[in-house]
Amino acid sequence: MEINAEASRNPRLREILMQADRRLKEEGGRLSQRYHPGLSDARRNAASELIAVLTEGAAYRCELSASTPVDKADLEALYNMIFDRLFDEQA
Repeated sequence: MEINAEASRNPRLREILMQADRRLKEEGGRLSQRYHPGLSDARRNAASELIAVLTEGAAYRCELSASTPVDKADLEALYNMIFDRLFDEQA
């Protein structure tokens, strides 16, 4: 969060973060194409964005989760349900 706050004030840092985000999504898109070739480009882009949101949110929540413990197996099951649906080429 601090880096994002600083990036709002520092154009150079903002550009670095934007480049890193683009590279992350491009790599995610390549992996999605390899393992799920039936996905449309739009679905692949949306999946990359959702995964980024989940990952960043999970990283942020790690700081808070000590006060509200969550069963890791339940959380993993939910993530698997989301990813199964996300990469369902029939949906």
